[in-house]
Amino acid sequence: MTSRTGHEWTARGSASAAALALTAFATIGGALPGCAPAPPVVALAPLGTPVVAPAPPAPAGPIRFVDGRLVDRSGREVLLHGVNVVRKSPPFIADLTSDLGPAEIDYLVNSGFNAVRLGVWFPALMPTPTTIDSDYLAQVVDVVDALEAAGLWVLLDFHQDVWWGLPDWAIPADARGLSDQPPEWAKVIGWAAGYLSPRSMRSWDSFLRGEPIAAGTSVAHRLGEGAAALADAVREHAGVIGIELLNEPFPGSDVVTCLLSGCPDAEARLAARYGEMSAPIRAAAPMLPIWAEPFAPTELIASSSLRPFTEPGSGPPVGLAWHLYCQDTDGGATAPSDPATAAKCSDRFARGLAAGRRIAARHGGPRMVDEFGASANPIDATLFAEAADREHLSWMYWHLAPAAEASTLHTDSAIPDEVEAQIVRAYAQATAGRVVDSSFDPGTGAFRLTYRPDPDIDARTAIALPTRVYPRGYDAVVTGGAITSSPQSGVATVRTSPGAELVEVRVTRR
Repeated sequence: MTSRTGHEWTARGSASAAALALTAFATIGGALPGCAPAPPVVALAPLGTPVVAPAPPAPAGPIRFVDGRLVDRSGREVLLHGVNVVRKSPPFIADLTSDLGPAEIDYLVNSGFNAVRLGVWFPALMPTPTTIDSDYLAQVVDVVDALEAAGLWVLLDFHQDVWWGLPDWAIPADARGLSDQPPEWAKVIGWAAGYLSPRSMRSWDSFLRGEPIAAGTSVAHRLGEGAAALADAVREHAGVIGIELLNEPFPGSDVVTCLLSGCPDAEARLAARYGEMSAPIRAAAPMLPIWAEPFAPTELIASSSLRPFTEPGSGPPVGLAWHLYCQDTDGGATAPSDPATAAKCSDRFARGLAAGRRIAARHGGPRMVDEFGASANPIDATLFAEAADREHLSWMYWHLAPAAEASTLHTDSAIPDEVEAQIVRAYAQATAGRVVDSSFDPGTGAFRLTYRPDPDIDARTAIALPTRVYPRGYDAVVTGGAITSSPQSGVATVRTSPGAELVEVRVTRR
């Protein structure tokens, strides 16, 4: 989720522009749970002389979808902790000297991240409905190569915001003369009100209905051909975990119905368009995973869903990628939140995560929150990261912009240490079995992982232990196994003891 500031775009607010438009004028979500104390604000300690030696992740691709999990070539259960890198100005792909230069890539690896959600733009890829820009495609592949070389998984995200990011040729003729300004009553919510403009509403309605306006076919059909060209270009890249069809789809004129009572008809139209986009991808690269985002599943009022849209047996199940935001996006202060805010955000994340479980179960694939955070207020990252740990849920933080210094995440202003302390964390990148439980305390650095080992997996469990989390080093104790990595490695590896039925790893900060 993103917003424009001049020619640059920065992180933005709630889980859906539609929800923003209406929640600005009504109290939504029903009764909140009791007002428990807000989580404490924690900052990363100054690093000083590093004790923990940075170590790159060691992905074993290609990724597979097994029983709703991400599984690597060796059979280990993969957990993604990544960041978004979405370039919203020319050349509309991350630049390897600035957006993703050596300092940025070193920062990702040294901080324990193992994935990037890389923004790709249809207008740059498809200047006309029947043309693929081979130079742009080559630039995308170059960035994928660089990320793979650093040991990072890559999700390719076809991005858009308020229709901006979809090609001009995709706008229906009768929408071109319509205003792109939202209604006056909606402007109080800022740029996201643009989704409610007459031009946006008509364009989304046309897209969802599959109107034949792109060289005689639907826009989705043509976009699928562009996505297939990208799929063909990366199908041999073992580090690519798939293509996300479209960032933040919007239900158009059905938005109020979707929020208040649900909109199965609009969701069926979205599934049909996704089906059109997926078919050529599957033809070009049958085993390349596909990820899809429904209309924002925040469960504030009505339930949302997304029906399956690929042919059974045509390839892997579809993965669910969706977004969860709560408080002070595009702003906020680095300070403790009040109990009421903590209760509201806990409730919102619980509802959104429950919706994700339900929708992903319909598709049979894994789920991943690929946008969250985007605030100087730590609560968005704190509560979400805690919940994700409990569910062993993969995520991508919004977002990484060019770094002024390798040790600090930067957007248009530096992300405070108090937020960074929540996303730079210890976690199991790849587990040689099934995770039973996992937790991390940013305040103390205490990490615990319990898993049931799989004797058929001939690979080590890999645990990210970032240098900045353990500035003076760490101590690790394993029950049912043994550490096999070098002392104070940034990625600790664990071998299961013969006959062990359960392995427990405990890490403490020195």
